[in-house]
Amino acid sequence: MTDGELVRTLKKMSIETGGIICLGCGHEHGCGVHGCAVLRKAAERILRGAKQPEGKERKEWISPEREIPPEGEEVLVLTQSKKGIRNIDKGYWVIDRFIHRGTARVIGWMSLPEMYPEREE
Repeated sequence: MTDGELVRTLKKMSIETGGIICLGCGHEHGCGVHGCAVLRKAAERILRGAKQPEGKERKEWISPEREIPPEGEEVLVLTQSKKGIRNIDKGYWVIDRFIHRGTARVIGWMSLPEMYPEREE
């Protein structure tokens, strides 16, 4: 089962609330017209690629075969040439491919880190 199939199934299941399994799960306060809070959160985490604990950005490379970044958002791209040379560049996803300097194949990507804060002197 792919991540996409899993997310679609979890979203379909999330609308079924109030069953025996729901009794006393501890998260029922987040359920309602949008469905089961636990199943919705699981689908969200899979879509985000299972980020680190709440509030922390993921810092691992993501395979573009598994997930693509939001269209037009600048990201770091890990490229590999035909000779096997790897490089890190900045690029973005448009329509059906990555745009970056060069012609090497993109083998991974990750979100850009936060900018270093400027010091006031």
